[in-house]
Formats: sequence, structure tokens, C-alpha cells
Amino acid sequence: MDCRELLAEIRRTGLTQAEVAEKLGIRQASVSKLERGLTKELRAGAYSKLLALYGRISSQEVSHG
Repeated sequence: MDCRELLAEIRRTGLTQAEVAEKLGIRQASVSKLERGLTKELRAGAYSKLLALYGRISSQEVSHG
């Protein structure tokens, strides 16, 4: 999965762009650009946080599903 797909899965949980941005340590505008396809990559640190957030959300869905 690329950044945009991971972000889409995370946003389906109801988190806002601002909430995701805060968790990743980036600006809300960066989340918006990623969603709209204006940028395709994140800094390594933000990408690691994105993967960790996705992992937490995925494990919650499995335990609730």
C-alpha cells in the first residue's frame, strides 16, 4: 500500500485531516495534498508514524470485527 491508500484507510475510521496531521507531526495541508494526489510521499519519520497508525487501526478492526 502506498501513502495515499494508507491514509484513506485511516480516514475511513472517522479521523479528520487535522487529527491525522497531529498524530503524524505534519501540517493538515500536507494531509490534504496527499489525499488529493498533489504529493505522493512523506518524510521518513511521518511515514513511519503513518504505518504505525495504520497498524493500530487495523488491529482494532480485527479485534472488533
